Amino acid sequence: MNNIIDSKLIYGSKWNGYPILDQYSPFIENYLYKNLLTIEHATEQYPRVFAIRVDLNLPLGYDETDTAVISRFFDSMNSQIYEDYVRHAREGVYLNSCRLRYVWAKERGPENGSIHYHVCLLLNHKRYAALGRYVHGDVIDWSQAQRNMAHRIMKAWYSATQGMAYAGLAHFPENGSYDLNRNGPDFYLQKTELFKRLSYLAKVWTKETVENRRYGCSRG
Repeated sequence: MNNIIDSKLIYGSKWNGYPILDQYSPFIENYLYKNLLTIEHATEQYPRVFAIRVDLNLPLGYDETDTAVISRFFDSMNSQIYEDYVRHAREGVYLNSCRLRYVWAKERGPENGSIHYHVCLLLNHKRYAALGRYVHGDVIDWSQAQRNMAHRIMKAWYSATQGMAYAGLAHFPENGSYDLNRNGPDFYLQKTELFKRLSYLAKVWTKETVENRRYGCSRG
């Protein structure tokens, strides 16, 4: 818990009426607040939002002081989303806009284990509504890879780690996709379920504190 000074710590099973994973308490309140704000910004802009949880593991021997790796991941994701739009436009196909929003937490495994990132991506459901088929293999020819969201994520991590990451280092947890429909009868339940899942990213335990970059989120 060294250097956890962002805000007060939260214990228990709820925060501001929202459920949290109390077995992982305490939580950093500022991170819980930013998680919620990111979800609300996404659902305010788009009536339906597709959210994806993914864990990004650093390759063996990778420079752990490279704190810019997560920024490069999101840069690559944004670039691929834009390129997808341009490619379809050239083919005369209209695509809905899609602003990428995200939250991430950097952690180190117990007993000086490896560094990894827990990430959630929030996308316009009208543009992207499925993760797609993928295989956690060791090698993918990115020039021939199927264009789906799972492969975009894998490719972005490969690019961010300067070609060191193989496909299996981007891991998609079980039941890690969420469909939030702002106008649907189950919206509050969908929102609270995603918020509860993301509370894991706000826990104090195992947070990596190298250069104080252990959590981040998109702005606005």
